[in-house]
Order: sequence, then structure tokens, then C-alpha cells
Amino acid sequence: MALVMGYIKIDDFVILSFNVSSLRWINLNYPTVKTGLLLSKKKNNFLIILLRLLGIWVFQKLIRLTPDILALQWETLKFGLLEIAAKQDKPVFVWTVNDQKMIGELLNDNRIHGIITDKPDLARQLLAISGQRSAVSGQRSADLTQIKRMLTSVIQKCSV
Repeated sequence: MALVMGYIKIDDFVILSFNVSSLRWINLNYPTVKTGLLLSKKKNNFLIILLRLLGIWVFQKLIRLTPDILALQWETLKFGLLEIAAKQDKPVFVWTVNDQKMIGELLNDNRIHGIITDKPDLARQLLAISGQRSAVSGQRSADLTQIKRMLTSVIQKCSV
């Protein structure tokens, strides 16, 4: 972690993982580092069931982790996780979305803070068509602005 923090400013990265224990360790040892819990239908079915049944606050207490963001596989959206996260104003990123129609729908959903895609050019094109909808509304915190800036930077680097 010290190596990463030596090269990247702490506000410019988020550690994402499926592994709750690893994220807990990072929160304990590096509390200023932002973390994100990756949720996928295949890898986290039990966690998804808990989240749906208990709600996000109880879920976070139960797993002893309060991630800064949730990164949801697009297939998990049908389980109501987006609504659950929105109730707690938890930033949500959806991955890996490559379908044009779905990217368009997600760009117009204010509960979505970011889209992870293998087709960033398509996403940029659809974003321009949708009227440059801001991914961060006026109610969102400065942290989300930093996350958006960081992700934009990552997309630009990956497009080179």
C-alpha cells in the first residue's frame, strides 16, 4: 500500500474487491483510502441476498464494512440493489456494461454514478447525445466529484 500511495494521491484511487476481509483490513490500516465492494451474481450471491433482506445499513454492520462505493455487476441490478444503495446515498458504479441500450439507460439514471465498460468510445458518444448529463448531481458530495475525475482520467489513459 505504501508503494501505491507513493505514486498516486490518496484522493485519486479507490480499491475495489470482492473480498470483504481484504477491504476490512484496508479500512482498519488505511482509513483514509476509499474502498469499494464489488458485487457479482456468481461470486457474491450470499452477500446479495443479505443486502436485499436486511438493507444496506444492517448489511454494513453485519459484514463489519462500510465501503465508500458499491460496484455492481449489471446482472445484479434486477435484485433491487440500486434502490437499496440509493436510499443510503451510496455511490454505485455498474460493470461491465457493453450494450448500447443499457449504457444509454444507465447514463440517464441519477442513481448511477459511473459505468464501467469495454466500450468507452460508445459511452462517450451516448453521453454527448444525452445532453452531457452530469454524473454528479448537486446533492452529491465532493468525494463523488473526485471519483468521477479519477474515473475520467482512467478512461482517458485506457483509450490511448
